[in-house]
Amino acid sequence: MADVLCSADETRAERSAYVVKKALQQQFSSNPLYFALDQLGDGVQQQAVDFVWDWLRLKPLDPRWLGRLSGNIFQRSIGLISALTPGDNLQNTWAILRNTLQVLSFVNDTAAGLDSDSQELNLADEVDRAYAAGGNYEALWLIEGLGEEYADRNWVPAAPVRGLLSAGSAVQLPAKSMLMLHAGMGIAFARRTANALTPYSSEAEFTYALKQFIRLVGDNARQGYEGPVYESLGLVTRSWYPELLAAIDRALWGIDVNVLEYFWHGVGRAVYFSPQYLIPGASAFCGIGSEAPHQLAFENGTAGVAWAFTLVNIRQPEILLHLVKNLPESFTRDGAFTSGVISTCIMALDTLPDDPNVHRLCCCQPLGTDSGLTAEWERLVRGPCNRAVDYYYPLLKSRGQLSEIFRYRDPQALLAGTPGAAQ
Repeated sequence: MADVLCSADETRAERSAYVVKKALQQQFSSNPLYFALDQLGDGVQQQAVDFVWDWLRLKPLDPRWLGRLSGNIFQRSIGLISALTPGDNLQNTWAILRNTLQVLSFVNDTAAGLDSDSQELNLADEVDRAYAAGGNYEALWLIEGLGEEYADRNWVPAAPVRGLLSAGSAVQLPAKSMLMLHAGMGIAFARRTANALTPYSSEAEFTYALKQFIRLVGDNARQGYEGPVYESLGLVTRSWYPELLAAIDRALWGIDVNVLEYFWHGVGRAVYFSPQYLIPGASAFCGIGSEAPHQLAFENGTAGVAWAFTLVNIRQPEILLHLVKNLPESFTRDGAFTSGVISTCIMALDTLPDDPNVHRLCCCQPLGTDSGLTAEWERLVRGPCNRAVDYYYPLLKSRGQLSEIFRYRDPQALLAGTPGAAQ
């Protein structure tokens, strides 16, 4: 605070103000209500600043600016009216909101069920408890939260941690817990990485911090499970440090494009859970479309949104069916949407063997005589999900390539043995 009030160095003062703001926000980040209000407040504030800046640059005199503004307001109004229309639309709106809030509750409650008096955590016992308590759905999120808590409790500030999930007693953990444990560990690593940066950090500081993060992944992840750890960097950045998105994107282009793909997949997952897109009528798919700065970000971000949407609502396939019926064609034509859906099936099957929710999704068929919807459902969801269960999952598992499901990948290329991104 002294830096903010007294520093003659503008950059130093801005950096200090950012640190103070983040310190305050972190005090309330574990409370979903406070977090939602903070995120919505930031969004409204940014839109107000952008609007005033546009006025100062006389943009309202440009008919194209007025057209875009009117179009955005119109689209949001139509979306809100549609979402709250009595019948299927309203039922789906409330079901999606209920499912999402329940998932957030699962994640936030993980630490509460652990032994808070002991720094030492018996991971094997806690994994068994999570599976015993979580059934066929809750366990997914409990395991992720457990991975984060385990990494936090074993963090040593004075020396880099090593072998958290790749050595010692972690080697004996069941394979089915690995994907979500790695995702949780990634959240812990990503928080520490992002917390050391500000929007005013230099390019060299971003490069150094991200290389340290990548090194942490290599030192602690099991081979073939690095993907979910990398992906968590995008989830954490978009959720709690959105001011850093552009700088991390620029830095990762020069460090490792593969990590950048995972990063934007995680951003897409975060966009789904963002409070501003949980408002009835808002769309996380449209949100990632406006936030993605380039095609790689759009493809991986769209896959990330689809991944989160499918997983959160997988117990009710009719919700996904309703989405397919109403989703604009621009989000389904390049395969990114389907990539996210089948990745969910693979992840759920690996974490919860013989998960009945996956099988229910694979068997779901539209009711009625709408042949167009039936064809779209078969093309985008049902057909690819069945291929994922029968072919893609066993193949990726045998090759040790399950990391690939945490970024946008063309499944046909994977099946052919060439795990390259679809262009």
